[in-house]
Amino acid sequence: MTGKQWAGMAVAGVLAVSIYLLPQTVVNGDSDKLAASSPVPASDLATAETPAVEEHSEDDGHDHSADGHLHSGQRQELPLAVREKLQSLKESASKTADKEKFAIFADSLAANWSKWAWHDSAAHWAEQAVTAVPTTERRYIAGSQWYEAFQLAPDVAQQRLYGERAANHLKKVLEQDPTRSDAQVRLALTYVVTENPMQGITLLRQVLEREPNNTEALFHMGVLSFQSSQYDKAVQRFEQLLKLASDHKEGHFYLALSYIELGQNAKAREHLLAVQKLETDPEVKAAVDSYLGRL
Repeated sequence: MTGKQWAGMAVAGVLAVSIYLLPQTVVNGDSDKLAASSPVPASDLATAETPAVEEHSEDDGHDHSADGHLHSGQRQELPLAVREKLQSLKESASKTADKEKFAIFADSLAANWSKWAWHDSAAHWAEQAVTAVPTTERRYIAGSQWYEAFQLAPDVAQQRLYGERAANHLKKVLEQDPTRSDAQVRLALTYVVTENPMQGITLLRQVLEREPNNTEALFHMGVLSFQSSQYDKAVQRFEQLLKLASDHKEGHFYLALSYIELGQNAKAREHLLAVQKLETDPEVKAAVDSYLGRL
């Protein structure tokens, strides 16, 4: 079984690499052009039911399991004490007419929802905070929470909706600070699922031109190279990443898959073992064991 087949079986379900929610792409290293294979036509999205964005609770009847897989950022069940705290904060926010105080309550609600990976609810409150008292940092938090929700969206229509909301906030952050790489990388990844994915690749390259050692941009460019079968280039990206962040589990995993595609199983084994050493989740460790058994 090839590395790509392994990735298709396991990465989205176990290692939860967000890029696997994106369409397959082809990055041409010579011409620096990228084409998306079979992006969803805008006409199809126009006929899809647009999901409402709302604050959720754990018993609201919605399916919050995203794609049914175990994600590292998958929302968690809220303990009673957490639900009570959230309700108290919500009531406090609703009772104040002072915008500054309301924004502080909304900030706290967003942070608490985010802690349990309820990113759409966190984004709702982050937007409330931005509306009450706009700041660049609040705008970034709202964009980031929509970005996290975008990564785990259960269908294309919702992914597009969350991605657009993330992009709206992140673009405004970059208008204030064009060199803010954290916002630029996240904005880039929302673009990759559009009909013009090259816009996202261009933004990632701009980050690496400005910051060659930006680990987040390196990782995502490496995954895009892997997806487009440019395994030598993927190896270069992931090797550079691991020199900077030797404990990057997903980096080790994708580097292993890249080496498998290149027929270098000994090197692949080395990096799968690194994942085993770094990972604490028994489900992930068991999955990696099965990959090691295939080499």
